[in-house]
Amino acid sequence: DPYITKEVAASLGVELVLMDDLLATSDFISLHVPRLEETKNLVRSATLQKMKKGVRLINCARGDVVNLDDLAEALSKGHVAGAALDVFPQEPPDYSAAIFKQPNVIFTPHLGASTGEAQEKVAEMIAKQMVSYLLEGVIINAVNFPSIPMETMAKLRLHLDLAEQMGSMVGQMVRQPCDMNITYSGYVTEFDTRVLTHAALKGLLSCFTDRPVNFVNAPYMAKAKGIKVQETIQLQAVEYTNLIRIDLPGIKEDLNEVWGTVFAKKYERIVRIGKIFLDAIPQGPMILVQNVDRPGVIGNIGMTLGKHGVNIARFQLGRTKDKEQAICTVNLDTPVTDDVLHEIRALPHVLSV
Repeated sequence: DPYITKEVAASLGVELVLMDDLLATSDFISLHVPRLEETKNLVRSATLQKMKKGVRLINCARGDVVNLDDLAEALSKGHVAGAALDVFPQEPPDYSAAIFKQPNVIFTPHLGASTGEAQEKVAEMIAKQMVSYLLEGVIINAVNFPSIPMETMAKLRLHLDLAEQMGSMVGQMVRQPCDMNITYSGYVTEFDTRVLTHAALKGLLSCFTDRPVNFVNAPYMAKAKGIKVQETIQLQAVEYTNLIRIDLPGIKEDLNEVWGTVFAKKYERIVRIGKIFLDAIPQGPMILVQNVDRPGVIGNIGMTLGKHGVNIARFQLGRTKDKEQAICTVNLDTPVTDDVLHEIRALPHVLSV
């Protein structure tokens, strides 16, 4: 295949060879090519002569890829031991042609999915795939999105949610569209991470537009806004058995990166914000406060929320090694208004909310 790289071939476990080498060494040749100018009459007298004696040829690709008169001659001389044909240069074919007089050829009608039974099965598959997407978010056979088998979706569901939450978090922290570097490490790299990148973009872009953002249109919206995304795969886990790391290379602020993981394959956690390690659960309404590490800050935040009748579900704190700055994440039972956020921002030693 002249259109794939050595790296792709290696990932598929196949070896790229020249056409002449393939013809000379293969016992069975099965054609899988599109109809292009360079594939028309790909198999003809000259190519058949290069094939190994006793070769068997299978063509279920396109009819005009094989010159049937040349193939019939090679079959009659015994150079080609047999052939199987599902497609023909013209359909219905001319049954008086020499190829149909060869006893060592298997012919099948070019039906594809044209039978009544096949059409019924196709309709059933489409219906089931739509149900899977609407009820479970499983995307199968999409033309503009990586297909995710149901069993893979079950394993990736928490990571998808985590990636989207992380994208939303960095978007709210920097308050501007920005380039994004995403690094995956550990067992999460066993899957197609593109879908996780789409989820992170969905979370990020939802902060800056009132248009609906979803897994499919997120990459296109990012491109339209000039947002560049760099995806890196690290097969070997370092700090955690699996890790999603989002860095914002163009942001000079302290809060320019977020790390997330899934513990025991069932507990989502934000484990680092900026340079500060912590253990935050990205669920429900949550506020993130960056502050100078001084006595009274936590109490003031709690009192402000309590004054407005907002109950704290979980409070997690982390701070820098020099104990100068801290970050706290506060999970809430109910969302807070902008007025409450402004009030917290005005508290002593609070840097951002």
